[in-house]
Amino acid sequence: MDFITIDWRYIIAGLAALFALSLWWNGILMEEIWEECEHLVRENGNMKIKIEVLKAGRR
Repeated sequence: MDFITIDWRYIIAGLAALFALSLWWNGILMEEIWEECEHLVRENGNMKIKIEVLKAGRR
């Protein structure tokens, strides 16, 4: 029975690590989208673009 509990611990730890990695990756992607968005707003002076990109990022 012991090896089953050890396996579950590894599985849970692995899932937690994957979840943390996905959050970190999404954070990087959102940061890049935000920077690109600020660049577009500076070029066009249009706040609508910024709002649309933020809405798309939350979906």
